[in-house]
Amino acid sequence: MRLICQHFLFAIPNPFASDSITIWDLSQFALTLLGHNFPHSDIVTNDFKKAVTLIEQFSLMHATRQIIFPIEDHLKERASYFRERGYKSILSQNADISYWNKAGYNLYQKKTGNDFDLFSIQT
Repeated sequence: MRLICQHFLFAIPNPFASDSITIWDLSQFALTLLGHNFPHSDIVTNDFKKAVTLIEQFSLMHATRQIIFPIEDHLKERASYFRERGYKSILSQNADISYWNKAGYNLYQKKTGNDFDLFSIQT
């Protein structure tokens, strides 16, 4: 119950199948993938593309500043797909993400909502 109340769960495309479930955390204007059950194939499937599109739309609706996807090191095709969509790799020396790198993941982030910044001073 705590998982459902504190995080966002998405299922693509069939909510009753467990082959494409993602769990997301939305905090401090950042939407971060916490876990997923995508098939461990390097192939970028239509379901995977639908999930990314849904998450990006969800992010815009909730005025987030960035989306963070951890991608397994060996999934080169998915990493390439994210770079094509405007995601950039987060450097591994960042202390906040070091646990992801130790677990064999590379983090990709995309800045969103740049035109809606509540925290910068307009000149």
